[in-house]
Amino acid sequence: MLVDSITNEWKFYNEFFGDEVSKKRDIFGSIFGTTIALFLENVDTFLATCYDTIGLLLMMMVTQKNRDTMSKIRGINIGTNPR
Repeated sequence: MLVDSITNEWKFYNEFFGDEVSKKRDIFGSIFGTTIALFLENVDTFLATCYDTIGLLLMMMVTQKNRDTMSKIRGINIGTNPR
């Protein structure tokens, strides 16, 4: 649900603001910044105490599939810095 919400919002910002990258990043950060920070903090806490290798590999595969889906279907490139 988080990935779906974020990608839909980012796609809307691209259509509404066009090439104004700094404005898109500011608005996106103000809306999703706290949620993403909390999510990353929980993942870091979990990974520090996790010894389930298969589970970690599955999580990496799901993450890669989500990146591929966002890149191909929604036209969002994760991991690239447009600056």
